[in-house]
Parts: sequence; structure tokens; C-alpha cells
Amino acid sequence: MSTIIKGNNFRDLVASTLEAAGFHAESEIRVGPKKVDVIWHREDIDGIIRYGVEAKDYASALSMVECREFVTDYGTLVNDKAVDRAWLISRGDVSPDGRLLVDKNPNLKCMTFAELQRRLMNLDPYLRHLVETFEHDRIPEWFVAPHTDEDEPLDDVVDRWLVEFDAPPLAIVSGYGKGKTTFARHLAARLARNALANPTERLPILIPLGEIVEEQSLEGLLGKVFTTGPGVRGYNFGLFQSLNRLGRFVIIFDGFDEMKHGMTLHRFEQMIVELMRLDAGGAKIVILGRDTAFQDDIEFKSIILGRQTTAGGTEVAARDRRAFRQVQLREFSLDEAHAYVRAFFPIAANDALRQLPEVDREHWKTARIEELTVGTLDPLLIRPVHAQMLCHIATDRTVELKSLSKHGLFDRFVHFLLDREVRKAGRDPNFTLATRRRFNAEVALWLWLQGGVSTTSLAHVPFELCKTAAAGVQHDYDESALRKELTAGCLIEKAAGTVYFGHRSLQEFLVSEAILTRSANAGFSERDLDIYIRAVNSEIVDFIVGAMDSQDSARTAMERWLANLPGWESIDLEKTGMRLLVALYERLKPDSDVLGPWQPFLEYFSANGQIEYAFRSRRAREVARRLAFDSRTASFRVQASTALLIARLLSANQESRPDLVAGMVDPNSIRTAIAKAREIGKHKIHYVRREADYALWLLLSSLTFSMSQSGSGVVVNLDSFYSDAADGSPVDVIDRATEGGENVVIPPQALYRSWGARESEIERVRPFFTERSISDRIRPLEVEVLRKRHVRSSAVSETLRQARPTLTMPRKKLS
Repeated sequence: MSTIIKGNNFRDLVASTLEAAGFHAESEIRVGPKKVDVIWHREDIDGIIRYGVEAKDYASALSMVECREFVTDYGTLVNDKAVDRAWLISRGDVSPDGRLLVDKNPNLKCMTFAELQRRLMNLDPYLRHLVETFEHDRIPEWFVAPHTDEDEPLDDVVDRWLVEFDAPPLAIVSGYGKGKTTFARHLAARLARNALANPTERLPILIPLGEIVEEQSLEGLLGKVFTTGPGVRGYNFGLFQSLNRLGRFVIIFDGFDEMKHGMTLHRFEQMIVELMRLDAGGAKIVILGRDTAFQDDIEFKSIILGRQTTAGGTEVAARDRRAFRQVQLREFSLDEAHAYVRAFFPIAANDALRQLPEVDREHWKTARIEELTVGTLDPLLIRPVHAQMLCHIATDRTVELKSLSKHGLFDRFVHFLLDREVRKAGRDPNFTLATRRRFNAEVALWLWLQGGVSTTSLAHVPFELCKTAAAGVQHDYDESALRKELTAGCLIEKAAGTVYFGHRSLQEFLVSEAILTRSANAGFSERDLDIYIRAVNSEIVDFIVGAMDSQDSARTAMERWLANLPGWESIDLEKTGMRLLVALYERLKPDSDVLGPWQPFLEYFSANGQIEYAFRSRRAREVARRLAFDSRTASFRVQASTALLIARLLSANQESRPDLVAGMVDPNSIRTAIAKAREIGKHKIHYVRREADYALWLLLSSLTFSMSQSGSGVVVNLDSFYSDAADGSPVDVIDRATEGGENVVIPPQALYRSWGARESEIERVRPFFTERSISDRIRPLEVEVLRKRHVRSSAVSETLRQARPTLTMPRKKLS
């Protein structure tokens, strides 16, 4: 590109930037004998002020020669009143002597293009505010720099990204309480210090999405940021866009998961697209938020990777924005956690210990820090938000830290938060901490049952929740006033008209409390069990189990779950819900015969130590074999559920297949079937009915025989076995990986060994495996169960199936 073209482009860039700032600017205007690069004017109180601009796009710093030439040419124009003021704008630096020469002349000014941009929209008060609030909160005293999941300092990752040309926007995504918001404030303050010291540096713009979630447009978000706190002189959206394209800002959107609450995926995508309107030119954009904002991989790919999924399941690139570059954060290392405690705890403890003499205070703080970092609390400390809560709780000298669990931690933390709310001026003292805690829990559960969201309009909170929480409280509030009073002292109030839980873990704890409270009601039913067990996630399960381990009332409440379990049917229970049931089973130790069809699943998963179908211990293998054996004499519903459990175990445990099949099928049943087949004659078929001998019926439904030189084999079609077992069972714990599988060949000798029968007994069942004239005449009477259920399509060829008579009947509740 020629020097002339470069100069013209820079001149036009200066003019367009002035236009974006709201000024009328014209390029290449002759003023007297001089052709001026840019003329612009602005309205002042006493009239229009006209500026002349000389734009210089030099590779090196402007020398004294160019500055002297500017003073000569434009000083004359100013003196002749052709222009009121004149500016020399340089793309790069200006020599100190040249700058001094220009600036000492009245109405002449020399500046770099970066300095011009800073003057057009004066963000210095905003930058100072970022630094001052960061320091006022004493964050620099306890801040521990976060690391990525690859153990790289996050600051280093961000700094490399800042200087990378045309880098995609950065997404810092991780679970709750890993320090994302604190890092956002740290980054904004660090960049603000740099920008205040050097006008050429990028300016940070920190936008906390959770606090201004009601704004639905980019203009609204930025307007709110720049009109609250210190004002920003010269702000308008057009100028901001222009400067952003020029690479003047680092825009930090913190809390996209808070913005997401209450939004459908489509609305969430729209909002991200709206924010990414700023991703143009030299823009640098960071977003931070929790990974729990994404319900599944489809949502993650859509929002972070920019890969949308069509109705047909095909991935396509989003057309209107770039994908993000994802960065994950790890938790504290133990050294970092201990360093954080040693720095933060003295600050947190100062107010609590004000009444103690200074010598005693310092001695107690030292002893308490040692107690916090001795090792017993390390599992809690490695998550930054837990470490912070623990420090606050530890300031209470009456708290015994050694026995504090995660449930105990949140129990105290919620108490402290609500105690602070109750003490605030303006709160009605009739509404006690217990009342407000009950209301918080009910709202948390109500929001959770809407689909896991955590925000809504205050007007949408059901009045029944307010009435339930306020039961027994003397007041004369009407519906509107009662809702206002309760939400005003609520942990979820963030802004007018919008409620929001600051930490998802806080909501999860409150959800667990609400479930426990409702489970204690005398009217707790199978329907309630079905609702709540589908609502829990891993964190909620941990909180409920933690409550049971420390509160008799919680154990009593959860006994109602086991009391309703025998009659509750669910064919699509998630593993998380099963983990809760296993925890109840292990802690409450009910008799097996009161658990109904859930008994085999509970016994097996408890023995396995994990909610997995693959064996994790010898005991799990032994229990599975015993369950299969015991099912021979169990009720039909328990037989059916055990068969489905065995079907999934067959898919997951190849080496144990003969034992599992042998355990479930009684050799006496085979002997009886052989006898009946012989009794009715050579040309008639003996049909095994499903209700008469479920295990043998199930095996026959999925069984064929293979013959080879090495001998015969029983071929079990795992797809068919699983499908028929699934149709029969009233309960199931889903796992897509164990829904059938390939055909399995089991030598009859393996079954004989598993049965452990004497040779004379084996001889009586051997014809079933060796004589086709017998086995071909023992068939299952096929039953078509009329209910919808997700099953894998069978991999076996239809030609391998023998035609079977079918009895079609509506499904009734098994007993």
C-alpha cells in the first residue's frame, strides 16, 4: 500500500471516529492556503467551535520537524481565525520535544490517536472506580490467582490471547465457586491500572450480567453500566462500537449462566448473538459462567462451540457469530487453599474479634488458621467459595470445625446470610429467620421444578408459597405486601422485579431442605416421590444424605420414601435418583421384603459401591448371583425387575454371563419342560407361559442353539433378552450402554458348572441342549405388552427367530 493511500485511510479513520462521537467532520477541506485533513466542529455554550486536524500515519515517532511544520501552518490558521483550534493526531508516538513545542502554543494540541479516543469517551473515572472498588473490598490482600485445568496460570492465558491477532472470543467456563467472578474483577482492575498508566492500552469494560439481567439489548446493558456508578462523559453506543472495532476495549461479560436462567435454549442463543454483536474488528471479548448453564452437550455445542443441531441430528455452524475458545478452571491446590485461608481469615475475623485484646486476638487467629489448614477440612477448602464460607463460619469461636461436613457448612452459611437479612432495618421482625428460611427453600424448590432455572419475576412467585412460609405469623399484609416483605429479605433478591440465586449450590442446598420438609408431611405419596426423585441432582443428593447423617428429623422424613417405594413404578429412573435411594437403603436398613421390585436394584448397587452395572467388587458379583437365584421363588414383580437387572449385568460383565443365566434359570424348570414336551408327543409344542415360569420364558424368548465340531452352544440374543425383560419390569435404572448388545454363546458345560448339579441331575437337563427334537418343541408363549418404552432395535436377523404364537393383552399392574 502506498504512503499516500495509508495517509488517506488514517485521515478517514480519524474523521469517522469523530463522526461516531457525534461531531460533524469533513475530510480534505481547503482553509485559506492550507488543505486541512479534517475539519470538525462542536456546539459549545457560547457558540460553535471549529477544529482543524492534521493526521499523520508515520511508522516512526513524529519528529520535531513535523511538529514545527504543524505549528507554522496551523498556528497561522488559528491566528487568522480560520479555525478556532487545531490538533496534530499521530498514529504512533510523538517525540517529547515535538509534543512540548506544539502544546506550548495556545489552541494547538498534539496527541496520539489512542489519546484522542480516550478524550472522546472519557472512561478514566470508570477505570478508577474498577480499581478502587477492587481495593476497597481488600481483594488484592487475599486473591489467589486461578489456574486452568491444564495447570496454567489464567492470567498468562488471557495475556497471550490479548496480543493474538484476530483471536476468537474467550469463554472461561467452570463449576460453581471456582473464582470466576473474583477473577473477572481482578482482570478488570489489572487492565484498568495499565490503561490509566498508558493511554494506548486497552480499556476493560466489566459487565456483570447477573445484576442487570433484565436488560435484553446490548445498548441497554452498556447504558446501564455507564450510567450507574461514575458517569462516563461522551458515551454513546455508536462511538463505543467504533472504538471497540478499533481494538480499544476488553469487554468482560461475567455470569452468562445467571443471564441464562429462565431462558429457553433459543432465547439463550439469541442473547449470546446479541452480545456478540461486539465481536468485530479488533474487539476482545471474554465471557465467564458456570458449566451448569448447559443442560446437555447440545446446548454446550450451540452456545460455546457455535455448533447448532438440526432436527435431523446434524451439526451445523452458527451463521451469525464465531465460536468461543473455551478455558476450564481447576479448583485450588491444597497449597493455594491454605494460602487463601491464611490471607482471608484474618480479614474476616477482625470484626468478629473486635472485643478481644489484640494479643489474644492474634493468638486465636493463628490457632484457628492452623485448625483450618491441618488437613481434615481440605476436601472443602479446595473450592474457593467453600473456603471463603468456611473462613466466615470459623470466625464463630463456638463452632467445632473438626466435625463440619459440607451440609453443615451450608447449613451455617445459609443461617448467617439470613440472620444478616433479618437484622436489616426495615425488615418486619415478626418474620423470623426460620420463616424466611422456609420461604427461601420453598421458592428454591418451586424454581427448580420449573426446569432447574433460578430467576423469575417477583410477580410470578406463587402466593401459596408466601402463605405456607408465613403460616402462624401475625400480620395484616395483603397478597402484594406479603410477597414484597418476604422477597425483600430473601437470598435471591438481586434487582427490582428479578430474583436470582447467586450460587447454584446455595439453591441446591435450599431445594434439599424443601424436599426434606415436604417429605415429612403425612400426606407424602408415590406421586411426590416421583416428582422429587426426578428433580434431584448429585449436589442435592449429597445435601439430603448429609442431613440424614446429622438430623434425626431428616431420617424420619426420608422413611416415607421407603414406605412408598413398593408401589412406585418407574421405568426411567436416572442414576442420580438411584444413588439417593441406595443411600436411604444403607442408612435406614429396611427389610428387603418391604422394598418391592426395587429390592434387587438396591441390594446390587449397594454391594457394588457405585451406581454402575459393571462389577466393581467380588461382593457385587456374589450378590448379583444370589439375587438371580432368589428371584426363582420371588413375587412376579420382583422376578421381572431382577430379570431386567440381570439383562443389564449381562451386557456389562462378559466373564460372568454363565453364572448370571444359571442363577436365574432353575434347572428343575428345564427338567419339567422336557418332561411335558415328551408327555404331549413328538409333534406337539409345549408352550411356557410368562406368568408360570418367567425366567425360563425370558430365556426361551432370546435363545437359539449353535452347533459346531466342538459341540453345541446356547446363543443368547442380549438385545432380545433386554427388550423382553424391560417390557416385563415395572422399574428400571437407565443406562444406555447396557441396553442389550451382541449375541452371546454360552457352552452348556458352563451352565452345568454354575448349577453345581450332580451328574445324574445334569443328565436330566442335557436333552434340552443336545436334542433338537426336544428343544424345538419347548417354546415361549409370546406376550405383547402394550406400553411405550425405549428399547434398542434388535440386531438379530428375523430369519433366526422361529415363528411363535402371540397372545396380545393390555398391561395390568403386576402383583
